[in-house]
Amino acid sequence: MQTNRLGCLSGTGILAALITALVIAGYAYARGGLMYNPGPLSTQGDQILGGVSSHAETGGECAACHVAPWESVTMADRCTVCHTDISEQMREVATMHGTVMHANPNLGCRHCHPEHRGADASLTMMEAGSFPHEGMGFSLNGHPLTAAREPFTCDDCHHDDVKTFALDTCDTCHRQMELAFMTAHTLSFGSACLDCHDGVDRFNENFDHNVFSFKLTGQHVGLACVQCHINARGLG
Repeated sequence: MQTNRLGCLSGTGILAALITALVIAGYAYARGGLMYNPGPLSTQGDQILGGVSSHAETGGECAACHVAPWESVTMADRCTVCHTDISEQMREVATMHGTVMHANPNLGCRHCHPEHRGADASLTMMEAGSFPHEGMGFSLNGHPLTAAREPFTCDDCHHDDVKTFALDTCDTCHRQMELAFMTAHTLSFGSACLDCHDGVDRFNENFDHNVFSFKLTGQHVGLACVQCHINARGLG
């Protein structure tokens, strides 16, 4: 029985395929890998790391961040070659990165720090609900909604950078809800909210003083905190 071979498997077809592959490979090499670039790298940066001040300064060297399928290292390993301080933090649970990695051990750097989104794009992107905020000393359990009854976003409290927090944020928001109370509360306890509040509201009227060595009995029962803790400005 005679079989007809496919025309594409002829000598001419195979030669054409090889030439096409060589042209594409040569073009990709000449472009430094930019042929496969999904978008511009960020120019954001404030210090020299690994010889560059931003990802854009890597000059399209894909291997500076990306790994080949046959390599044993990961992209996170590439990141920590330059970001050595982050590598140390990831091993310490008391730090922000250590807390995140402890809660999500399979999380990669790129999940929170996406790239190829433009020169001016932020390198930090994380949903408030997925971040283990309680590990930073302040739980979001008591803050599901803003004063405008909208879900909180990181920018609501961290206006400039996720690593900074302005205490007047608390005062501004809570005054919109309880102006008289906040005025009196600030006069009594000051404006350093985080000295007493951890987001769980465990130190409000439901605070159980009897779990401590000084139990409230007799005339002590029912007293306001400020009647004994005069000029208190923290829990210490």
